[in-house]
Amino acid sequence: MNLLKNRIRAGLTPAHILIIFYLFALSIISLLYTQFFFVLIYIIAILFVKFLSYISSSSNYILRNYVGKFFLSFVVTFIFSSLGYLIPKINPILYDRVLLNIDKYIFGVNPVVWIAENLAKPFLIEWFQINYFFYFFFVILIAIILIIKNKESDADFVIFSICFGFLVSYIGYIVFPALGPRDPTEEIELASDLLVVYPEKIQGIFFTTYLRNILVSLEKIKMNAFPSGHTMLTLLALSHYKKYTPNLFYFMLPVGISIILATLFCRYHYFIDVVAGIVLFILIKIIEKKVYVKILSFKQFLSK
Repeated sequence: MNLLKNRIRAGLTPAHILIIFYLFALSIISLLYTQFFFVLIYIIAILFVKFLSYISSSSNYILRNYVGKFFLSFVVTFIFSSLGYLIPKINPILYDRVLLNIDKYIFGVNPVVWIAENLAKPFLIEWFQINYFFYFFFVILIAIILIIKNKESDADFVIFSICFGFLVSYIGYIVFPALGPRDPTEEIELASDLLVVYPEKIQGIFFTTYLRNILVSLEKIKMNAFPSGHTMLTLLALSHYKKYTPNLFYFMLPVGISIILATLFCRYHYFIDVVAGIVLFILIKIIEKKVYVKILSFKQFLSK
């Protein structure tokens, strides 16, 4: 038993510890709202993260990094999906009208509708939608590259940073649930709660409709407008590309900018969501290293 505990502690990275804390907090919140099913699944998720930390203590490079560490991305995705069912039970109030009114106060018009009426050409929509679709791969690719290059310490920090960004955005979804300026003609089951009316249905060229349908089927959470996680995580990923792979950064930069613009052109976010994503990115860059070091210190404390 002691050997098992030592292996788990040895394999714990700051990303493992951060996710365990987050899952524990979600289980407490679920308990307070008598959502016992969610308490159970979050406890199971904690045990799975501990299993991944055990794997990450392996001497086998593939197991240690691709399974023990990189598989944390699946846990983050699981948390995201679970919130689609949990949020309506603990905070059913939608903040769309507040966010929409902020946009209108700033611009005098709804900027997303203005874009739809004046700038949203089919070839632009096609480009932005394709980039938006591959956003998750864009974000995690830098971690894969560092693992492939055998830069484990850098990969550990990048994985922590990305997990940190995702989990911060999830706090926003819990505190300020909002559907975003989605198209009522596409989101039939949400149409009665959607506030924005567009002059016409979004038009791409070849893949837009197909990709949008895939995203609708994959997304288990709809109240994920504020803040724009796509904006925050894209900026975080770009900062890591610039630091660790500067040559690749200049190739990824236009893709990253396109993902951020897609949040508005493809009718997923209010403008204030994007602003919030930028602000949170800046805050995370200020504190992420300090939080990382603090968690490392906590790990050392556990090892005593």
